[in-house]
Amino acid sequence: MKGSNDNRDSTVHFSGNQTVPASRTRNIIIGGARSSIRLEEAFWEALEEILTREGSTLNDIVTKISDRLPTGGNLSGAVRVFIHSYFYAIGQNRMPKPPTGAAWKTPDLRDPDSLQDPE
Repeated sequence: MKGSNDNRDSTVHFSGNQTVPASRTRNIIIGGARSSIRLEEAFWEALEEILTREGSTLNDIVTKISDRLPTGGNLSGAVRVFIHSYFYAIGQNRMPKPPTGAAWKTPDLRDPDSLQDPE
């Protein structure tokens, strides 16, 4: 992901031939305050895809997700749920539901080409 300062290997080997992706922390700005979130590499890649599709920034998306969290809520967990919900909606031929107040460019579900990776 662009802007990462973490160049370590993203795979952790834990038994036999099984592997699990390592997590990575990124700094973000939420409401003018610096914070950070830690996600597994697969979630960072999925989030990058969403940002590309929606023409948004990491700070904007995470701020909107954070604004909907209850006090003391887990931001990294909320981001994971958002990513899962976004792609689940597309997989079910439904429009992804963005955080409240977001200006999103969602795919036209009548056009299968709009669901492909933008190039």
